[in-house]
Amino acid sequence: MTTAALTVYTMMLFKGERWHAQREDCRKLILFGTATALRFLFSIAFLAFATIAHSLTIAYTAPIFVIPFSAAFLKGPIPGRKKDRIVITVAGCGILAGFQSKSS
Repeated sequence: MTTAALTVYTMMLFKGERWHAQREDCRKLILFGTATALRFLFSIAFLAFATIAHSLTIAYTAPIFVIPFSAAFLKGPIPGRKKDRIVITVAGCGILAGFQSKSS
């Protein structure tokens, strides 16, 4: 992320552009950047406790798990087709967990 930020900054310097962000936008960027950094940190730490296959399953199915939490906490509706997809995804995760190696 630091490399990307420095690259964007360098490109802005070459084009002669300045950073025009309001204070509230900077707070949001810091919050989003922190959340993104924590997500990567936890993903890498998760590898110490699970296989790569399980780690990637959790990472790639995270949006599916957001839908029920969004409905529960934000009181948003869950369309019918999404309910079916959630069930299929959770069942797939359960099947994958069934293939967990028993060796330590």
